[in-house]
Amino acid sequence: MLKHRFVFSTLLTALVAVVSVFSAASALADSAVWKVSKGSDYFYLGGSAHLLPASDFPLPAPYQRAFADSDVLVLETELPKTPQAQQEFISMLQYSDGRTLQQVLSADVYRQLADYLTANGANLNDLQRFTPGFILMLATQIESQKIGIAGEGVDAYFQQQAENAEKPIWFLEALSYQAQVLAELGQGDEDDFVVRMLA
Repeated sequence: MLKHRFVFSTLLTALVAVVSVFSAASALADSAVWKVSKGSDYFYLGGSAHLLPASDFPLPAPYQRAFADSDVLVLETELPKTPQAQQEFISMLQYSDGRTLQQVLSADVYRQLADYLTANGANLNDLQRFTPGFILMLATQIESQKIGIAGEGVDAYFQQQAENAEKPIWFLEALSYQAQVLAELGQGDEDDFVVRMLA
């Protein structure tokens, strides 16, 4: 039985962050890595960001120690690494029923979104078939690049480390589930979703 796991998940990290307020002794140094144990069994839980500036690498030592001490790496979801997997992921963020962004957004919000994208080197006409969730991903990427956060994230870094070390990798969610959640963001209230995104 595998006793030592290294888990990255934004949702789980939020939960553990709340719990850690009441039990700060379980934190490793001043990092976002926690060791959770019962008897001789334990696992590590590490905070994660999907994008980091190159200056944040190498990651703090507690991350490296937790990874080295773990038998398996558990990530939130598998990252689409191959061009085919990336294309499949992106296609899941498109309307499959013929709708377009221009149809689901009011004229005013559509214009605001078009202005934002044009100012950032993208053309909304090329993105008509995509859901607001995809647009959120694109806007996140645009804004991240503006502040110099364009490198790989913690998940991608450790997934590559685990693959190089032939360490087993488990995933909490299927990539298709992640795509479904993103595709449904703002559904039924697209105007409000996009306005909040642009704020």
